[in-house]
Formats: sequence, C-alpha cells, structure tokens
Amino acid sequence: MKKLIAYEIETTNARFELTIYEKPDNTFVGEYSGTTPKFAQMMRPGGELPMMKDVNGGKITNSSIEKVEVKCREEIEKLDGEILRSTELKV
Repeated sequence: MKKLIAYEIETTNARFELTIYEKPDNTFVGEYSGTTPKFAQMMRPGGELPMMKDVNGGKITNSSIEKVEVKCREEIEKLDGEILRSTELKV
C-alpha cells in the first residue's frame, strides 16, 4: 500500500494519528489510532498524572479518498470527542 496522507488529530480527550493509503486495486484505506488523555491534560501542576492508555483505533476502506477521510474523522469523534485541531503530517 502506498501512504498518501497522514494527520495528527487532537480531540477533546485524546490525540490520534490518521493515515490514508492507496491499495493496488485503487481503493483507499484509512487507519486511525490514539492515546488518551492528551499530554496537556496529563501535566496538571500539583495533581496526579493519569496513566495514558491506547484508544481502540479502526480501519475504513472505500473507493473514494474523501469518503475514507470523512468516515475516519466521524469515527474518531465518536470514540473521544469533538475534533479541535487537525495537522497534516509529512509523508
């Protein structure tokens, strides 16, 4: 599979990485996974540091790259809150 695009996504409660690939049959696969809580939430002065945990990720396949990206973002929001920021990463 050829890696096409990757994002770092920050939600209300977690950080995710979303990567979209193109398969040899010209379909697209989006894979996402994350960790919670976000780093900023972990560093409260004087408070206990919560343990980070993995958020169950997922995989979406479709013939449209746009549909893959939209569906992955919808699933990320269902898992851990509203998307606050999305940054495209270099591939």
